[in-house]
Amino acid sequence: MRSTIAPALALLAALSAVPARSATPRYEPAAPNVQADALSLLDAGATYLEGVDLPGETAGPSAPFEEIDAPLAAFLEYPNMQPAVQFSCAVMATPGEARLAKALEAKDDARALLALASLMHVHSPSTVQAQHDALTRLRARRPKWKATLARLSARFSPKALTRALAEDPPADDRYGDAPTLEWTIRAVGVRKQKSALPRLATLCVSDHLHTSLAAERSIEDFTGPQALSALAACVEGWQYDAADRALGTLRERDPDLARRALETMPIPPADSLYRYDNALRSVAAPSTVPRLVAILPDLERPSAAIDALEDHARPEHADAIEALIPKLDATHEERLRALVQQLRD
Repeated sequence: MRSTIAPALALLAALSAVPARSATPRYEPAAPNVQADALSLLDAGATYLEGVDLPGETAGPSAPFEEIDAPLAAFLEYPNMQPAVQFSCAVMATPGEARLAKALEAKDDARALLALASLMHVHSPSTVQAQHDALTRLRARRPKWKATLARLSARFSPKALTRALAEDPPADDRYGDAPTLEWTIRAVGVRKQKSALPRLATLCVSDHLHTSLAAERSIEDFTGPQALSALAACVEGWQYDAADRALGTLRERDPDLARRALETMPIPPADSLYRYDNALRSVAAPSTVPRLVAILPDLERPSAAIDALEDHARPEHADAIEALIPKLDATHEERLRALVQQLRD
């Protein structure tokens, strides 16, 4: 029998002489392929552009996005992004993200596709609506890109979003970033995935600021009784300032439910009573009087709360208001005595 060892060794030697092909594809500026490039940016981000000589080395980060360039590579490596919901009064500049968001609206579909893939790779949470809108437009205008766009669309699928939404918010940094979770939270809102509402109601009361704000914002994307209940749960969770935003929306959609949520929730800690006072007064009615009475002695500035008592107290509240009198200073005592007398006359 003829031996097969020698031919096998020869084959191994020949293979070893061939340079190993990188497992990670690299961008080739001389042979661009917009669909392949978009999918590689979606999956690999900055890695796809490593070691490649890119145009735009001297361009500023806010230069219009026209092609794969050095500012894009820099953004993908160190993504500086807006949160899903702006919280601080000081708006942070994020030019790398902004140029891509603007390109999503471009008439040049190739440019829009590359921008879309890049923003989806970094999970840009503030541009989820724009991403989904761009994806919808491209699917309508570019039927030949069906397979490529299906890969992007898969990240918006209910199954993928449900799985990603199960992620827990960061537990060690209340004010830290969580772009992947924020992106997912906003995506279920943009997609109006009703099965996600219970999870959004839970995330809305998270101690992690940006998670709770993103969840509240996505709850606003829904309508109907389940959405109203989720907003009420967000109010009752009393996280700043998701609860305040939820209350504003709930007051517009169902004022009675907003009032009931405030009246039945636990009284907040002393350091947030001023917010609770403001909230109660924003929906003030006779039914809110007991809660105003309960917090009034602990308010640094009780005058506005007394105004609300004067407007909404009823005779059955007289005894409780009278019990407040020894707990307040002389100016406020006088107002409460007059109110009690008026209620009993």
